[in-house]
Amino acid sequence: MPYTIQRNPEFVEVTLHRNSTVHDLLRALEELTQADPRKETCDLWVFPDDMTIPFESFGPIADKIRSLCRTDFIGSRSAMVATGVFQLAQMELYRQEAATLPYELGLFLNREAAIAWLKEWRHPTRRKPRN
Repeated sequence: MPYTIQRNPEFVEVTLHRNSTVHDLLRALEELTQADPRKETCDLWVFPDDMTIPFESFGPIADKIRSLCRTDFIGSRSAMVATGVFQLAQMELYRQEAATLPYELGLFLNREAAIAWLKEWRHPTRRKPRN
């Protein structure tokens, strides 16, 4: 399997494995959407060091995500963890292409920082706990 999906109480983690392709990334997106069509749960994407996404794929990836968004889409957060500065720069270019998507996209070099950012998100229809 080119990727694994692990569901945690506060987020879903997608780990793309070595030799993953853009096609594998799109399949993982479809699987996440089937499980959570309104995107009420944040997701964490961990990329392998050998994965590069061609610039010409950025638009089709964003278009695919738009096509998966329902009208009652909540739009939590997505965090992408890069393995180096080149991959992070690539992700920043993708984030600019995907700026109109209906959710926040964070880019990180550190998995723990990404998780902390995801945990800050609050569902818009759920109350914050009282102190």
